[in-house]
Amino acid sequence: MLAIVGHDYQNDSLWYSVYGKATTTSLKVAEVFGKKHFHVLRDIENLDCSEDFRASNFGLTEIEVQAGTVKRKSPVYHMTRDGFVFLAMGFNGKRAAQFKEKYIEAFNKMEQTLNDPVALRMRLSHLEVLEMAGTVFRSTLYCRGQTERRDTHI
Repeated sequence: MLAIVGHDYQNDSLWYSVYGKATTTSLKVAEVFGKKHFHVLRDIENLDCSEDFRASNFGLTEIEVQAGTVKRKSPVYHMTRDGFVFLAMGFNGKRAAQFKEKYIEAFNKMEQTLNDPVALRMRLSHLEVLEMAGTVFRSTLYCRGQTERRDTHI
């Protein structure tokens, strides 16, 4: 089954974190979808997206690969989650279909949560609790500062 989410590049997951953003590489995409890497490179280069989108979501780099006794440089794309989704939505096959189904399922759950008044109220009350906690925390810091100032003046 296709792993849609992951965290650690070292542990062979699809995703790894760069500055807190989920990213992946064309090599991992090829591996997960059972494609040849040069086909994934071709697919990325042939994407019909704007240059702004391409620049924001795909970065070309090179890695050194061992091919028998010879080391050579090979192109690899790093991509954001948005770049990955744009690319993967154009794939065909069983694994691509699994990804698309999971993506649609997650989107539908999100939409259902947004349209569910009870879930929305719970979410809002959670935000309100966080807001109140922040206010209490700031008040505590203010009071502590006032006390410290009084102590130094005595």
